[in-house]
Amino acid sequence: MTRYHSEKNMHPTEKKEIGPPLWCQFDAKWYCRRYCMLLSDAEKQADDQALEAIWQENARENKRSPNRFFDEEWYLQHNGNVYQHVRPGGIFETGFQHYIDIGAKSCTPHWLFKEEDYFRKNPDLSYRKISSYGFLNSYDHYLKIGDKVGKKANRFFDPSLFIKECLKDNIDIDLNEGAFCQFLSLNNPLVSLVRTSWYFDPKWYISAYPEVNTLIERGIYAFPLQHYLCNNEPTRFDPNPYFSESYYLTLYPDIARAVDEGHFRNGYEHFLRSGLYERRRPRAEIELDLSLSQGKNAHFLIEHEVEDVFALYIKQKEENFSIKPASCSIEEAKLLSIKRIAALLPSLYREPLCFTKTSLPQLSVIIISEGDYLSTIATLASLYHNFTGKEEIIVVSNGNPTEKALLKQAFHGVRLIYPSEWQNDKALFNIGLEKSNADNIVMLYNGVTFHSGAISIILSALENDEIDGGGGQVISSKHSVIEAGCYITRDSAVTVNGLGEKPFAPKLNFRRRADAFQRGVFFGRKHDLQPILAKISSLIDKTGFLTLSATLSALGKKLVYIPELLVNDLEMSQISFPRTQSLPLHFRQDFASYLVTKPLNIEQEIAVNVQQSGKKALLIYPRLPLKKEGGHSRRVFDLIKILCQNNWSVVFVALNDGNEDRLTIFSDFPQNVSCYIGKNYVDEFLEQEKAPFDLVWVNGADTLTLLAPQLKSKISPTQALILDIASLEGNGLKASETYLRRCVGAEYDKQRLYEELRRELSEAWICQAILTDNKWEADLIKPLGISNVLAVPNVYHDTLSSSLNSEKKGLLFPVPLLASGDAAHDGIDWFCLHVIPHLKELLPEEIPIWIGGYHHPSVNLEFYERFAWLRGLTKFVSFEDQLAQSQLMIVPTRVMNTVPPEILDAIKAGLPGVMGSSIMKCLEFEDGKTCLDGGFNDPQHFALAIAELYTNDTLWKEISQTASNKIAETHSLKQFETAILNIIEPSSNRIHFDHKSNLVQNEKKRRFKPAPLFLTVKSKSEEKIESSLLEIEEENNPDIAPKIRLGVSLNT
Repeated sequence: MTRYHSEKNMHPTEKKEIGPPLWCQFDAKWYCRRYCMLLSDAEKQADDQALEAIWQENARENKRSPNRFFDEEWYLQHNGNVYQHVRPGGIFETGFQHYIDIGAKSCTPHWLFKEEDYFRKNPDLSYRKISSYGFLNSYDHYLKIGDKVGKKANRFFDPSLFIKECLKDNIDIDLNEGAFCQFLSLNNPLVSLVRTSWYFDPKWYISAYPEVNTLIERGIYAFPLQHYLCNNEPTRFDPNPYFSESYYLTLYPDIARAVDEGHFRNGYEHFLRSGLYERRRPRAEIELDLSLSQGKNAHFLIEHEVEDVFALYIKQKEENFSIKPASCSIEEAKLLSIKRIAALLPSLYREPLCFTKTSLPQLSVIIISEGDYLSTIATLASLYHNFTGKEEIIVVSNGNPTEKALLKQAFHGVRLIYPSEWQNDKALFNIGLEKSNADNIVMLYNGVTFHSGAISIILSALENDEIDGGGGQVISSKHSVIEAGCYITRDSAVTVNGLGEKPFAPKLNFRRRADAFQRGVFFGRKHDLQPILAKISSLIDKTGFLTLSATLSALGKKLVYIPELLVNDLEMSQISFPRTQSLPLHFRQDFASYLVTKPLNIEQEIAVNVQQSGKKALLIYPRLPLKKEGGHSRRVFDLIKILCQNNWSVVFVALNDGNEDRLTIFSDFPQNVSCYIGKNYVDEFLEQEKAPFDLVWVNGADTLTLLAPQLKSKISPTQALILDIASLEGNGLKASETYLRRCVGAEYDKQRLYEELRRELSEAWICQAILTDNKWEADLIKPLGISNVLAVPNVYHDTLSSSLNSEKKGLLFPVPLLASGDAAHDGIDWFCLHVIPHLKELLPEEIPIWIGGYHHPSVNLEFYERFAWLRGLTKFVSFEDQLAQSQLMIVPTRVMNTVPPEILDAIKAGLPGVMGSSIMKCLEFEDGKTCLDGGFNDPQHFALAIAELYTNDTLWKEISQTASNKIAETHSLKQFETAILNIIEPSSNRIHFDHKSNLVQNEKKRRFKPAPLFLTVKSKSEEKIESSLLEIEEENNPDIAPKIRLGVSLNT
């Protein structure tokens, strides 16, 4: 048995401790078993050494594998351009030789191993970690360690299931050896029919496709699973009786197109990766219940050792068992809540909760009880976790002495007031108000529990003189909304807002004025509440706080619904409020003048969710911005900040739901900004005749094109319509980025650029202004003959200042990575594969390179872990800490047409930069004064610029100061505010298109065909990126452009 191993590629510790990889050996015994039907007479008679020699001599021609761990044919077909280098006249004799010499770092050797799955399923591992242990690559680690301890590396091979199936079928298996190794060994032909995952049924497969068994008997394939994963007609074969390729691709033509274009190998791959979670059907008769993987039902997946509900469904059918999803009635939910509270009692009696005030109370919390001590305990326990020391807690109860004794034993510092005679709720609240020592009051019934931060939210609201009272989002025991404020209409009808909705539903996610509140909590001020309580006849008659709060509204007090004020109502009082009811007769008589001002119907009330005074802005974006993303999300929040500071009412509509955490709306958006998700809201707001919007702000040319029909018919001449093309995804116009990507491939067709620009901006004539974030892109648009194109630069945020320090050695790449293959991703990929090799030759030591900014989960950065210089790929490090450890900023982006604000932050902080030519144009920077020009798609030039700025202290200081001053002059928040306010004044002037404008004519034609704009999108299993150090150049051909890594879309 001979070993093929490149010593130069081995880690030093591997040679001494780990040993060579298992995949680098020729295995004569396995070779004879695998190709027994294809062996020549000479091979049958040869000993191991002679057999190896014959294999080497004929390997290129017959494409046979040397051992069970490497599949020659699969390797050649599924690893990029490897096949081009393994051909007559090529550099490598076989794919196996290619893998040993250079492919082990980036290529996949076997159809049943996926590096990305290995790391995803085993988060305790990373490329850098296994490299530090001396393993050559992840596959080396898997075969020596992972396989033996039962780790998973592919969806289609579950070692524990394989072992169980072998034992069930009475097939010998060595439990001390790896399951993967034994499956591939071919020692027992029956193993090929053993199920290795719930996603593929080998026995059914052979029965459904008998021709596959013929191919196995002829030695073309060794396993049914191998045929399914490796055959050249992937959409022809179904993996099991629970998925139909023909049905899936017929039902979903969008997926069929994606498969035809090479985005997915077949429909099954799409289904397992995405379709399952998009609720697509695998067969006509199968509808999967995703709730079995969510909430209280999530334990089913763990108990049955499956990854998703599809595998669980198959296992149910195969093993004939049933699953009953968790569900409970309202009564059951109440009972569960009571049991949870009762479980607290022993610990409360051992260690009572103490409400110790640290100062005079700023807030009095008044709890009304009818004697249900468990409900009162639940309320007090939740208050304890919100207690800040500024509150006094008062319980006023009609309960008996037993309740009082139990509460006294469990809680200290609570004022317990028990009237000698039974009192109605109005009287109980009056007693609580009289005994309270604070002007700020919170009123609630026992059984209401507070979520974290609720008391602080109430205190903050009452510090605002414009808010006189309010309430929050009330959640039931079954986790649905009971109330989110109430509306009153002219006929005195009261409609509960949000009843039955899910918590944090988009339309409930912003502060708004409310007319009344019934359930949960109600807060206000003592000097407002006492006079009203003295006048109204009763407080509760199946109406909660309705009469009290409605009276406050009628007297001109401003009540506010606060969505982040979240409370649960245990519903133990058995009070049930209808969705719509009427106010008492005495209210209608006393406040007839108030009711006249209310809308005739609830639709009119809900439609107008902005203030009735001041100017109103409607911002329309493809999705919600997120502060954590940085980038152009910051531009959105800067815009909102300016509008709010200048007394604009803002409504934000996101056309698409990006599955954002609803809580981020509370933390990211100002409290007075209304947020909606869904295209239908755009129509609703544009049709408003009452309180129409003064400003409609649209983000992105695609968004404008999508909404153009509605905007043309519904925008009035007095409304300002603005298009901002700086998108949340970090780019500007698609046409300009596409042009830059073509330039990477040495195609400079300006005529084509302007044709694409004209198409992209075909609807821009309806807008008063087009905004870009840089002058370069604005100047690109102007030759079209479009006027009112304005550059409004992004804003820097002050961070730590940077100074030259001998201990600071890092390079900082501050740009967020928002999407796989975007301009930032392309830049860091190009830098790693092409610039770092040159940089190693120019700089004497290893320099940490910080990949700063936000990293979207969809951007797979595992590949880059193999570059030892890179930092910040997995462990989060704050921007300030990265800045403090960095000496230079690098922006190696080749196709970026906007300026991410993080670049401005770094420059303003004094960090000088080396930049690509495209980003220099956007910043209007000058080489040698405000930065060093890294060139365009010239890795050696970029590396030389880094080395020069890194080693030249004088130049570092000059550029640092000059660039920082320039950014301060041109990118401040004040300048941004001035520009925005000058733009949003309504104007009747529309953008003008001069169709006779002279466009730049096409430049000299080139002899070679331009490089493709985007790489063909492949499945994850096919996606591999080869290092530039390992890349083998094609033979020179005068009619073909030099091989250059393009500004391409990288696959996810």
